[in-house]
Amino acid sequence: MISKETIRAVKVHAEQEYPKEACGLIVQDAEGRDEYWPLLNRADRPEEYFVIAAEDLIRAEEAGRVLAVVHSHPEGPDAATDADRAYCNQEDVPWYIVAVYKDDEGVPKAGNVFGIAPTGKPIPLMGRPFVHGVLDCYAIIRDWFGRCRGVELPNHKRDDLWWEKGQNLYMDNLASDGWRVLAEDEPLQTGDMILMQIGADVANHAALYLGVEQLEEGPALHPMSEAMIHHLYGRPSERTMYGGMYKHCTVAIARHQSLEK
Repeated sequence: MISKETIRAVKVHAEQEYPKEACGLIVQDAEGRDEYWPLLNRADRPEEYFVIAAEDLIRAEEAGRVLAVVHSHPEGPDAATDADRAYCNQEDVPWYIVAVYKDDEGVPKAGNVFGIAPTGKPIPLMGRPFVHGVLDCYAIIRDWFGRCRGVELPNHKRDDLWWEKGQNLYMDNLASDGWRVLAEDEPLQTGDMILMQIGADVANHAALYLGVEQLEEGPALHPMSEAMIHHLYGRPSERTMYGGMYKHCTVAIARHQSLEK
């Protein structure tokens, strides 16, 4: 149970940081007392999302036990977003959230602080919301390999819109992550990663080739001869045909070493 003093400190910080998102940690000391640690939001666009620096998290963990992550929603919503729930599940620690609105006199006022807890349940491959860095085109490939082939792929840190910041993450990490680019005459097989260039100068989107293999979570879906699953930016993930625009945007196809026959 979080103390009233800690809840009050969360609200004060949220009001002070408005219109930026406030962020911080609730830390329990050796005597079992909880305290709110207000932190600097390191995001490029702090009005839209928050980032807690690794050194701040390390400092908190050295001082005690991190009980929860805290952040505010300037001008709402008064509920956890899909991104909140995705990050909460990934970090496996409760989150506390507070919405902040301006009152009739234009003064920021914090509402009630509410919490969400990690569920521990895997998010379905199809129909998942898009949350960059957590539920995105690379995440769906990692999750398929983990669930369907028992292979754990590296999870690289990736900033939003990295392809506009001089990075080429897919191509730069292929070899070290165990991928081999296929020759043009090699036939595709289930599990191949299709790299695409969509509105960018580098490969910034990836899909996973299924072929005729069905997904366990969707065995009743109509069969496709050249199916793929992918997660386009800002859209729900889906299974669809590999062809048309997607073939036109393809710049390379790679096969993971675990699938080599």
